[in-house]
Amino acid sequence: MEAQQPTYNLLEEPWIQVEMLDGRTTKLGLKALFAEAHRIRTISGELTHMHFATVRLCEAILYCTYGDPEQGEQGLLTLWREIWELGRFPHEGVAEYLDEYRDRFDLFGDKPFYQVSGLAYTAADPSPISAIMPDVPTRLDKTLFSMRSFRHAGTLAFDEAARYLLVAQGYDTSGIKTPVVGNTHVNKGKVYPPKNMPGTGWCGGIGGTIVEGENLFQTLMLNWVMVDDRSSRIGLLDIDGDFAPWERDDIGPDMTVAEPAGPIQMLTWQSRRIRLIPNDEGTCVTGVVLCYGDAIRPIDKQGVEMMTPWRKSEAQQKKWALPYVPWMARKHDPNRSIWRGLSSLIAYEDSADSGQPDMRPGVIRWVERLELEGAIDKAMPLSIRAHGMEYGTNDSVYADGVDDTVSLHALMLRHDAEATVKTLEVISQTDRAVGSLIHFVVNVSMSQGDKRRYGSKGDSAAGASRQDVATQAYDELDGLFRARIAHLGPNDDVYDYCSLWLREVHKTLLRIAEDFLSESEVPLFGGGTIPAGRALEQLRRSLNRELGSLSADTVSTRTLVDEQEQ
Repeated sequence: MEAQQPTYNLLEEPWIQVEMLDGRTTKLGLKALFAEAHRIRTISGELTHMHFATVRLCEAILYCTYGDPEQGEQGLLTLWREIWELGRFPHEGVAEYLDEYRDRFDLFGDKPFYQVSGLAYTAADPSPISAIMPDVPTRLDKTLFSMRSFRHAGTLAFDEAARYLLVAQGYDTSGIKTPVVGNTHVNKGKVYPPKNMPGTGWCGGIGGTIVEGENLFQTLMLNWVMVDDRSSRIGLLDIDGDFAPWERDDIGPDMTVAEPAGPIQMLTWQSRRIRLIPNDEGTCVTGVVLCYGDAIRPIDKQGVEMMTPWRKSEAQQKKWALPYVPWMARKHDPNRSIWRGLSSLIAYEDSADSGQPDMRPGVIRWVERLELEGAIDKAMPLSIRAHGMEYGTNDSVYADGVDDTVSLHALMLRHDAEATVKTLEVISQTDRAVGSLIHFVVNVSMSQGDKRRYGSKGDSAAGASRQDVATQAYDELDGLFRARIAHLGPNDDVYDYCSLWLREVHKTLLRIAEDFLSESEVPLFGGGTIPAGRALEQLRRSLNRELGSLSADTVSTRTLVDEQEQ
């Protein structure tokens, strides 16, 4: 019997999982998603990476829809304000644009969405659909650690397949791929990662950063960067050559080296050539053909990639033999809470003497611009959400993921606001204070003769033990910092607020030290290289120096609990 050719159009079919403001969860097609965005809290899915991938798709659609605005920065800001003040996306606009390309949003059409029609391996059957599912282990003996039953990993409903398709384009692993028909980069029957370029999907190599509002409409608007002075064009709409994949006819099966013309291409970067394979009945997806697609240099994309912080990379300068030090995306550390890395997201010293470029994510710079222009209120509650993927073994396997959020007010995205500067100072002071705590634990442990665990900085066991102490300290401080950052508003006395904040840090770290000392069964005085009593006194002096004294007359008597109850 001839196989059924299914149809599944992403414009109307309910495939995007969302959480509504009233608490309901449901699925929507793309047109309904934009129509209901002001009633949606957030996008969800089986993997948190589906949120980032879907938001990027939606942002690209906004750029495509409003591709011919009034020229000039003020014209772009006026367009943004008009939509923002409406409080929802206009009925016309997005839906009309999507209808123009309706056939390109079918998963199984002649020009299948985010895929290559007719893609096939040269000498192999399609891979199992689990090849594009990061939450399904490749080995049967590892299914114990998966949230999905291996018995149900061989098929995907069409809506699930669409969600995982976005994840594959953004986060697929590197490694050797099976050749597809039409691929000219085959070496001894194998396809290798592009030389000097990311082997993973583009999103897997950046520190994904999104500014979230109170609903999806606000989130999409806040991340729709219209103006950025790091771009060679300033305005980011209607750029020549900046086409979405559904607007193009020239995507073939071969791997190509390319550069994005603008944010649309960057948001929808086709890092893979993919084709979903439905079953014979046309009721589900059972296989996939997957190979490398558009290869891209990982450097100097700050003019088109708005959703990541940046850093200078001397290693990339040497690799590409450049006369300057290029910019490279800064990834999030899965072992650090987002507030600990807040400086890479919101800090920028713009004094004439600093000589430091502004390496904040474009979305952060844009929201700062909106607040300075008066388009949004400085007291508006926002969140910064960090997404990322950690890989192992030459980027060929998934190792860990990042999905973390810190709440704050719009004022905090102004790099020169007193609240921003003082918050980053508190984080820096805390890092130094935790270092003092680690030094104290090392000294007490050595006083017990435990030199194996703590004595040698080069010893792996010593390094692991130090990390244990740091992890405990930051875990206990996590709730305090999230609450403090979220509640610091434009009407607070910043000095008083941060003094109380540091006092709470001081008390927490001192309690951890005293608990450790009470459990160590070591006398306070005598014995060991450094008596425990002297080590505790040294820690107290260090904490006083880094965090301020615990004397009651040096800080406000208001407590964190009192503040949260107000």
